[in-house]
Amino acid sequence: FFQALSHSDPANFVSLVWLLEIILAVFIIVVFISVCAQTSLIINACEYYKKKTHSALSATWHKSYKYFWKILSFDLIRKFILALLLISAAGLWIIAPENSFWSSLYLISSFVVLVLISFIVSSALTYASGYAVIEGKSVWQSLKKGFLLLREHFLVSLEISLVMMLLDLVLAAFVSTIIILSFIPATLIWFVAGLFSSITLFTIALVIGLLTMIVLVVLIGGFYNAFNTGTWMYLFMKMHHVGILSRIGHIFNKIFQR
Repeated sequence: FFQALSHSDPANFVSLVWLLEIILAVFIIVVFISVCAQTSLIINACEYYKKKTHSALSATWHKSYKYFWKILSFDLIRKFILALLLISAAGLWIIAPENSFWSSLYLISSFVVLVLISFIVSSALTYASGYAVIEGKSVWQSLKKGFLLLREHFLVSLEISLVMMLLDLVLAAFVSTIIILSFIPATLIWFVAGLFSSITLFTIALVIGLLTMIVLVVLIGGFYNAFNTGTWMYLFMKMHHVGILSRIGHIFNKIFQR
């Protein structure tokens, strides 16, 4: 890239600018589709809570346009804060003293605090997305109401987060298995390629394996993301309308009643 720029030929510069414009356009399209799809899921989940029927995808997709900048803002805030937390975790790991009981305790405590902060940020921003879409609140008002709702239903949100975290671990194990299985057809072709010393067959097998893996991971991730968003939005609607007592709170309530 930089070698081509170093040459004085104007055609190289024009070609590189053209390539960068294509990459930028693809990136913008992907972001737009992702945010609108996420917003459509939010609208559909909330409408299902009210009507007990799913709205047409085309209808929710067209409704999602007007919430694009709000949902994108929440996504950017979430990613920025989570990136800072990840950098903080890496920094804590680097500056941790030598292996000892106190250093281990320090790392575990720091990890718990960072996970708790990430849980608070993710939950509050998820609720804020609900307020922005359902009530049409501004970004600032939605953030404020999202944190207030989290404060009122902290234990419920924590319980759901723990359940979803366990599902994340199960999904990670499942996806790892799928990645291994997706290369089984490619392995058979590689075996044939080895017998005939064919670079072409080896390349074809590699492409087939990668494409199979990408398609399966995208499909599984898409379904899980829809389930995750739907679960949180249904929870948001239930909290917003009737309120929920957590299982832990329910147990303590029974103990004190006795």
